[in-house]
Amino acid sequence: MGARSQLGLKQYCTTSNAYNVGRRGRQLNNVCPLTLVNTLQTANQKGLDYYALDSQLDKDKRLIEAYQEEFDKLESGAMLNFANEKEARARLLSLADELRKAKRRMNTTQRQLEALNQSNSY
Repeated sequence: MGARSQLGLKQYCTTSNAYNVGRRGRQLNNVCPLTLVNTLQTANQKGLDYYALDSQLDKDKRLIEAYQEEFDKLESGAMLNFANEKEARARLLSLADELRKAKRRMNTTQRQLEALNQSNSY
C-alpha cells in the first residue's frame, strides 16, 4: 500500500471520523486495522445514534407543524374535508392529544440528543 493510502487510512480510521461518519447516517467502511475496529465501531454507533435522534426530531417537528396547522384551521371553524361539524370537532379533540404526544416525544428526543452530545468525547 502506498504512502498516500496509508495517510488516508490514518485520517479515516480515527474515532472522530468514525463518529462523524455515523452522524451522517453511514456505517464506517471496513478498511481500518483490526486493532481499532471495536473502538471505531463504538464511535460510529454513537454517531448513528445521534443521526437517528436528530432525524426523529426533524420528523416530529414537521409533524407538529402539520398538526398545528390543521388544529388552527379546525379551531377557526374550517370544516376541511369533514362531512359535518361533529366530525370536525372530534378531529380537533384528537389533534390536541396528538399534538401533546408529539411535543412530549420531541422533548424526550431533544433531551436524549443533548445527553448524547454531553457524553460525546469525539
